[in-house]
Amino acid sequence: MFITRSKYQDQMAGFDAMISFIKRNSLAVGVGSILGLAALVWVAIGFFGVHTLFIDDTVSEASPFAAAAAPATEADANPVNQAAVVVTDPAATSSAAEPETVVTADAVPASDETAVAQAPADPVSDLVSGSDVTAPPAAEPSSVPQPTPEPTAPPEPQVVNSARGSIVNHDHQGVGTVNVLTDGVQTFVRFEDDFSIDNGPDLNVYLVRGAEADGDPSLFDDDFIDLGDLKGNVGSQNYEVPAGTDLGEYDTLVIWCVRFGVAFNAAPLDAL
Repeated sequence: MFITRSKYQDQMAGFDAMISFIKRNSLAVGVGSILGLAALVWVAIGFFGVHTLFIDDTVSEASPFAAAAAPATEADANPVNQAAVVVTDPAATSSAAEPETVVTADAVPASDETAVAQAPADPVSDLVSGSDVTAPPAAEPSSVPQPTPEPTAPPEPQVVNSARGSIVNHDHQGVGTVNVLTDGVQTFVRFEDDFSIDNGPDLNVYLVRGAEADGDPSLFDDDFIDLGDLKGNVGSQNYEVPAGTDLGEYDTLVIWCVRFGVAFNAAPLDAL
């Protein structure tokens, strides 16, 4: 097919007109190009999250029921009252309580001052030798304080691994183990250290009822409990299960991309 001269001239004229327009509006064209590029970047990163394909969000959380650290001092470890207890000997108390009779010059007539001066070193024995002298009553033994009994610590709650499952792949690849841990009061879903899946935007952790982990993923968002945003696509992490949740019913865990409505991965929570 040949292009006639008139058509060629028309095409060249149109091309020249476009070049002239760009020259006259170079600033507007430049700004428009920058805005267009920025919009493209936002769509790629902000919406599609393409950057998550090249990075990993690594998490390393300890078990939610990890044992508490030991007390810093021995005194902290022993809840018994550490105050010193002084135990008094009853015999010593009785002996100390006996009043000692002291002979003074005022108790003897003035005519016997010489005898007082020559009195023996222990005048008490001379005074109590007579039958009419009554010895003071012995003091009652003082009560002996008893040590405070050591309080009995309440039994520690027993942590049970009640369910377990392995990652099943759907739209994306992954591996790992999921456990359900409970102490009878709190319950957690825990991704263990071997957990690793593809990263992605807007990922949440669901507990799903009425769907199998390796079944139809379109059922995953029909009846579910949202445990929150996925903390990371690699590593150990914990998600608390709301009190009263029946894990016999909500027995499938799903990692769900909310933005695009697709299941990345799932795991069955099989009772142990």
